[in-house]
Amino acid sequence: MYENYTEANVKTPEEAKKWIEEAKKRKNITFTSSETSTLENVPLTSKPAFKVDEKYMYKIKTPASPMRPIEYAKSGIIIEDYIYYNVTFSVDKIERINKSDFYVLITEGSGKVIVGYAYREGKASTLSTTPIPTLKWYINTENGKKFNEEMEEITDYYSSISAMQLSKTYISWMLKLSDGLKWTIKKEEKSTGLAGCESTPKGIKCKLIDNKYRESVKEQSYEVEGIEKINGRKCFKVNVREKSCKNEEGCKVLKRMIYWVDVEKRITVKYQQWYEGLLVVEIELIDYQK
Repeated sequence: MYENYTEANVKTPEEAKKWIEEAKKRKNITFTSSETSTLENVPLTSKPAFKVDEKYMYKIKTPASPMRPIEYAKSGIIIEDYIYYNVTFSVDKIERINKSDFYVLITEGSGKVIVGYAYREGKASTLSTTPIPTLKWYINTENGKKFNEEMEEITDYYSSISAMQLSKTYISWMLKLSDGLKWTIKKEEKSTGLAGCESTPKGIKCKLIDNKYRESVKEQSYEVEGIEKINGRKCFKVNVREKSCKNEEGCKVLKRMIYWVDVEKRITVKYQQWYEGLLVVEIELIDYQK
Protein backbone atom coordinates (compact mmCIF):
# COMPACT_ATOMS: atom_id res chain seq x y z
CA MET A 1 0.00 0.00 0.00
CA TYR A 2 2.84 2.41 0.90
CA GLU A 3 6.39 2.13 -0.39
CA ASN A 4 7.75 4.52 2.22
CA TYR A 5 7.64 3.13 5.76
CA THR A 6 9.40 6.15 7.30
CA GLU A 7 6.50 8.56 6.81
CA ALA A 8 3.04 8.51 5.20
CA ASN A 9 -0.35 10.21 5.18
CA VAL A 10 -3.40 7.94 5.59
CA LYS A 11 -7.15 8.55 5.69
CA THR A 12 -8.63 6.22 8.29
CA PRO A 13 -7.67 4.75 11.72
CA GLU A 14 -7.73 1.28 10.11
CA GLU A 15 -5.12 2.37 7.54
CA ALA A 16 -3.05 3.96 10.31
CA LYS A 17 -3.06 0.71 12.29
CA LYS A 18 -2.02 -1.26 9.21
CA TRP A 19 0.77 1.21 8.39
CA ILE A 20 2.20 0.94 11.93
CA GLU A 21 2.15 -2.88 11.77
CA GLU A 22 3.91 -2.92 8.39
CA ALA A 23 6.44 -0.26 9.47
CA LYS A 24 7.39 -2.34 12.51
CA LYS A 25 7.96 -5.39 10.31
CA ARG A 26 10.00 -3.51 7.69
CA LYS A 27 12.13 -1.69 10.26
CA ASN A 28 12.43 -4.74 12.57
CA ILE A 29 10.83 -2.98 15.54
CA THR A 30 10.00 -5.36 18.39
CA PHE A 31 8.05 -4.85 21.60
CA THR A 32 7.71 -7.11 24.64
CA SER A 33 5.71 -6.60 27.84
CA SER A 34 5.40 -8.59 31.05
CA GLU A 35 3.60 -8.06 34.35
CA THR A 36 4.28 -9.71 37.73
CA SER A 37 2.65 -9.37 41.13
CA THR A 38 3.73 -10.51 44.60
CA LEU A 39 0.04 -10.74 45.50
CA GLU A 40 -0.64 -13.82 43.33
CA ASN A 41 -0.25 -16.40 46.13
CA VAL A 42 -2.04 -14.36 48.83
CA PRO A 43 -5.41 -16.00 49.68
CA LEU A 44 -8.76 -14.25 49.47
CA THR A 45 -10.11 -12.77 52.70
CA SER A 46 -13.54 -12.18 51.18
CA LYS A 47 -15.67 -13.16 48.22
CA PRO A 48 -17.49 -10.54 46.11
CA ALA A 49 -20.39 -9.12 48.14
CA PHE A 50 -22.55 -7.74 45.32
CA LYS A 51 -26.30 -8.34 45.29
CA VAL A 52 -28.66 -8.19 42.32
CA ASP A 53 -30.50 -4.80 41.99
CA GLU A 54 -27.92 -2.87 44.05
CA LYS A 55 -26.95 0.57 42.74
CA TYR A 56 -23.81 2.58 43.46
CA MET A 57 -23.38 6.26 42.55
CA TYR A 58 -19.93 7.85 42.46
CA LYS A 59 -18.86 11.49 42.25
CA ILE A 60 -15.72 11.92 40.15
CA LYS A 61 -13.22 14.77 39.77
CA THR A 62 -10.59 14.42 37.04
CA PRO A 63 -8.43 16.71 34.86
CA ALA A 64 -10.26 18.02 31.78
CA SER A 65 -9.10 16.62 28.44
CA PRO A 66 -11.24 17.04 25.29
CA MET A 67 -11.43 13.89 23.18
CA ARG A 68 -10.83 15.68 19.86
CA PRO A 69 -8.39 18.56 20.48
CA ILE A 70 -7.33 18.82 16.81
CA GLU A 71 -10.86 19.91 15.92
CA TYR A 72 -10.37 23.01 18.09
CA ALA A 73 -6.68 23.64 17.40
CA LYS A 74 -7.11 27.40 17.02
CA SER A 75 -6.86 30.38 19.34
CA GLY A 76 -9.76 31.47 21.49
CA ILE A 77 -10.07 28.23 23.47
CA ILE A 78 -10.46 27.98 27.23
CA ILE A 79 -10.11 24.52 28.78
CA GLU A 80 -11.29 23.90 32.34
CA ASP A 81 -8.70 22.61 34.81
CA TYR A 82 -11.02 19.85 36.06
CA ILE A 83 -14.34 18.29 35.20
CA TYR A 84 -16.87 16.89 37.67
CA TYR A 85 -19.56 14.32 37.03
CA ASN A 86 -21.53 11.50 38.62
CA VAL A 87 -21.77 7.95 37.33
CA THR A 88 -23.91 5.03 38.55
CA PHE A 89 -23.50 1.31 38.12
CA SER A 90 -26.02 -1.34 39.04
CA VAL A 91 -25.87 -5.10 39.59
CA ASP A 92 -28.18 -6.33 36.84
CA LYS A 93 -28.17 -10.12 37.28
CA ILE A 94 -26.07 -13.25 37.73
CA GLU A 95 -25.15 -14.94 34.46
CA ARG A 96 -23.52 -18.34 33.91
CA ILE A 97 -20.68 -18.32 31.36
CA ASN A 98 -18.31 -21.23 30.66
CA LYS A 99 -19.47 -23.10 33.80
CA SER A 100 -18.84 -20.09 36.07
CA ASP A 101 -21.27 -17.58 37.59
CA PHE A 102 -20.74 -13.85 37.07
CA TYR A 103 -22.33 -10.73 38.51
CA VAL A 104 -23.28 -8.52 35.56
CA LEU A 105 -22.62 -4.84 36.39
CA ILE A 106 -23.94 -2.14 34.06
CA THR A 107 -23.16 1.58 34.15
CA GLU A 108 -25.64 4.25 33.19
CA GLY A 109 -22.77 6.30 31.77
CA SER A 110 -21.74 9.85 32.69
CA GLY A 111 -23.39 11.65 29.76
CA LYS A 112 -21.89 14.76 28.16
CA VAL A 113 -19.59 16.88 30.32
CA ILE A 114 -18.31 20.34 29.40
CA VAL A 115 -14.51 20.52 29.32
CA GLY A 116 -14.10 24.05 27.95
CA TYR A 117 -15.24 26.78 25.57
CA ALA A 118 -14.18 27.93 22.10
CA TYR A 119 -14.65 31.58 21.13
CA ARG A 120 -14.85 32.29 17.40
CA GLU A 121 -15.97 35.55 15.81
CA GLY A 122 -17.56 36.70 19.03
CA LYS A 123 -19.54 33.50 19.53
CA ALA A 124 -18.90 30.89 22.23
CA SER A 125 -19.39 27.17 21.75
CA THR A 126 -18.92 24.48 24.36
CA LEU A 127 -16.37 21.69 24.15
CA SER A 128 -17.73 18.49 25.65
CA THR A 129 -16.88 14.84 25.99
CA THR A 130 -18.36 11.66 27.45
CA PRO A 131 -15.80 10.58 30.10
CA ILE A 132 -17.54 7.27 30.81
CA PRO A 133 -19.85 5.61 28.28
CA THR A 134 -22.36 2.87 29.07
CA LEU A 135 -20.29 -0.18 30.06
CA LYS A 136 -20.82 -3.76 31.17
CA TRP A 137 -18.58 -5.71 33.55
CA TYR A 138 -18.61 -9.38 34.52
CA ILE A 139 -17.40 -10.19 38.06
CA ASN A 140 -16.68 -13.83 38.88
CA THR A 141 -18.81 -14.68 41.95
CA GLU A 142 -16.07 -16.87 43.47
CA ASN A 143 -12.69 -15.23 42.81
CA GLY A 144 -13.87 -11.69 42.02
CA LYS A 145 -11.90 -11.32 38.77
CA LYS A 146 -13.31 -8.61 36.51
CA PHE A 147 -13.90 -8.98 32.75
CA ASN A 148 -15.21 -6.79 29.94
CA GLU A 149 -17.87 -7.79 27.39
CA GLU A 150 -15.24 -9.66 25.33
CA MET A 151 -14.39 -11.60 28.50
CA GLU A 152 -10.91 -10.08 28.66
CA GLU A 153 -9.70 -9.66 32.23
CA ILE A 154 -9.48 -6.08 33.54
CA THR A 155 -6.51 -5.53 35.87
CA ASP A 156 -5.22 -2.55 37.84
CA TYR A 157 -3.28 -1.53 34.73
CA TYR A 158 -6.55 -1.26 32.80
CA SER A 159 -5.73 1.23 30.04
CA SER A 160 -9.06 2.19 28.51
CA ILE A 161 -9.10 5.99 28.77
CA SER A 162 -12.89 6.14 28.70
CA ALA A 163 -13.24 3.87 31.73
CA MET A 164 -10.05 4.46 33.67
CA GLN A 165 -11.63 6.33 36.58
CA LEU A 166 -14.60 3.97 36.94
CA SER A 167 -12.25 0.97 36.94
CA LYS A 168 -10.88 2.22 40.30
CA THR A 169 -14.22 1.58 42.02
CA TYR A 170 -13.65 -2.18 42.16
CA ILE A 171 -10.47 -4.22 41.53
CA SER A 172 -10.09 -7.93 42.30
CA TRP A 173 -7.16 -7.38 44.73
CA MET A 174 -9.64 -5.75 47.13
CA LEU A 175 -10.83 -9.26 48.04
CA LYS A 176 -7.37 -10.09 49.49
CA LEU A 177 -7.00 -7.15 51.85
CA SER A 178 -6.00 -7.46 55.49
CA ASP A 179 -4.40 -5.00 57.90
CA GLY A 180 -0.66 -4.66 57.23
CA LEU A 181 -0.69 -6.41 53.83
CA LYS A 182 2.03 -5.24 51.40
CA TRP A 183 2.60 -6.15 47.75
CA THR A 184 4.06 -4.87 44.48
CA ILE A 185 2.94 -5.01 40.85
CA LYS A 186 5.69 -4.62 38.28
CA LYS A 187 5.26 -4.04 34.55
CA GLU A 188 8.31 -4.27 32.27
CA GLU A 189 8.43 -3.13 28.64
CA LYS A 190 11.19 -3.36 26.04
CA SER A 191 11.13 -1.97 22.51
CA THR A 192 13.62 -1.42 19.69
CA GLY A 193 11.89 1.64 18.21
CA LEU A 194 8.73 3.66 17.90
CA ALA A 195 6.24 4.20 15.08
CA GLY A 196 3.05 6.18 15.49
CA CYS A 197 0.26 8.23 13.92
CA GLU A 198 -1.45 11.49 14.85
CA SER A 199 -4.45 13.42 13.58
CA THR A 200 -3.82 16.66 11.68
CA PRO A 201 -6.20 19.16 10.00
CA LYS A 202 -5.36 17.42 6.69
CA GLY A 203 -5.83 13.83 7.88
CA ILE A 204 -3.72 11.27 9.73
CA LYS A 205 0.08 11.48 9.56
CA CYS A 206 2.15 8.38 10.35
CA LYS A 207 5.89 8.24 10.81
CA LEU A 208 8.76 6.18 12.13
CA ILE A 209 9.89 8.07 15.21
CA ASP A 210 13.19 6.24 15.75
CA ASN A 211 14.93 2.87 15.97
CA LYS A 212 16.20 3.42 19.51
CA TYR A 213 16.24 0.71 22.20
CA ARG A 214 14.00 1.49 25.17
CA GLU A 215 13.54 -0.33 28.44
CA SER A 216 11.12 0.74 31.15
CA VAL A 217 9.87 -0.65 34.44
CA LYS A 218 6.75 0.67 36.15
CA GLU A 219 6.30 -0.50 39.74
CA GLN A 220 3.35 0.05 42.04
CA SER A 221 3.94 -0.54 45.76
CA TYR A 222 0.83 -1.18 47.89
CA GLU A 223 0.44 -1.12 51.68
CA VAL A 224 -2.66 -1.47 53.85
CA GLU A 225 -2.21 1.19 56.55
CA GLY A 226 -4.95 0.20 58.96
CA ILE A 227 -8.71 0.68 59.04
CA GLU A 228 -10.46 4.07 58.99
CA LYS A 229 -14.10 5.13 59.01
CA ILE A 230 -15.06 7.03 55.84
CA ASN A 231 -18.63 8.26 55.22
CA GLY A 232 -19.86 5.98 57.99
CA ARG A 233 -18.17 2.87 56.54
CA LYS A 234 -15.23 0.90 57.97
CA CYS A 235 -12.55 0.92 55.27
CA PHE A 236 -9.08 -0.46 54.63
CA LYS A 237 -6.75 2.43 53.82
CA VAL A 238 -4.48 1.32 50.96
CA ASN A 239 -1.52 3.58 50.13
CA VAL A 240 0.04 3.20 46.66
CA ARG A 241 3.23 4.66 45.19
CA GLU A 242 3.91 4.32 41.49
CA LYS A 243 7.53 4.54 40.32
CA SER A 244 8.80 4.54 36.75
CA CYS A 245 12.35 3.67 35.66
CA LYS A 246 13.58 4.22 32.08
CA ASN A 247 17.00 3.43 30.68
CA GLU A 248 17.32 7.00 29.35
CA GLU A 249 15.85 8.99 32.25
CA GLY A 250 16.49 7.00 35.43
CA CYS A 251 13.78 6.53 38.11
CA LYS A 252 11.11 8.87 39.42
CA VAL A 253 7.91 8.62 41.45
CA LEU A 254 5.01 9.25 39.07
CA LYS A 255 2.10 9.49 41.45
CA ARG A 256 0.68 8.50 44.81
CA MET A 257 -2.77 6.97 45.27
CA ILE A 258 -4.96 6.21 48.28
CA TYR A 259 -7.89 3.78 48.24
CA TRP A 260 -10.40 3.52 51.07
CA VAL A 261 -12.01 0.10 50.54
CA ASP A 262 -15.19 -0.97 52.35
CA VAL A 263 -14.28 -3.83 54.70
CA GLU A 264 -17.63 -5.59 54.13
CA LYS A 265 -18.52 -4.79 50.48
CA ARG A 266 -14.92 -4.66 49.17
CA ILE A 267 -15.58 -1.70 46.89
CA THR A 268 -13.98 1.74 46.83
CA VAL A 269 -15.63 4.26 49.14
CA LYS A 270 -13.07 6.95 48.35
CA TYR A 271 -10.05 7.26 46.05
CA GLN A 272 -7.45 10.00 45.66
CA GLN A 273 -4.62 10.37 43.17
CA TRP A 274 -1.80 12.82 43.82
CA TYR A 275 0.79 14.13 41.36
CA GLU A 276 3.67 16.31 42.59
CA GLY A 277 1.72 17.17 45.75
CA LEU A 278 -1.44 18.12 43.85
CA LEU A 279 -4.72 16.23 44.20
CA VAL A 280 -5.65 15.55 40.55
CA VAL A 281 -8.27 12.77 40.75
CA GLU A 282 -10.88 12.12 43.40
CA ILE A 283 -13.63 9.48 43.41
CA GLU A 284 -16.20 9.12 46.17
CA LEU A 285 -19.22 6.88 46.76
CA ILE A 286 -22.13 9.28 47.40
CA ASP A 287 -25.18 7.01 47.20
CA TYR A 288 -25.92 3.31 47.66
CA GLN A 289 -29.27 1.66 47.05
CA LYS A 290 -30.21 -1.94 47.77
